[in-house]
Amino acid sequence: MATPNDHNRERSFDEAFRQFVEAQLSGSEPDIEDFVRQYPEFEYQFRQKIKEFQKVDSLFDTLVQADESD
Repeated sequence: MATPNDHNRERSFDEAFRQFVEAQLSGSEPDIEDFVRQYPEFEYQFRQKIKEFQKVDSLFDTLVQADESD
């Protein structure tokens, strides 16, 4: 059963990751290490989510390039 602290922790992680994604999508290259230093309690989850995000982002770029070459 999730406790209020678990919910707050999840919301904090979601907010931190949202900031990273927004920075990435705005064209800046956010430093992963800076985010990890800001949110050390989420280091493992953060690194995993970033890997997933980067895979999806790379796949999207590949699809866009393929579409443009058609």
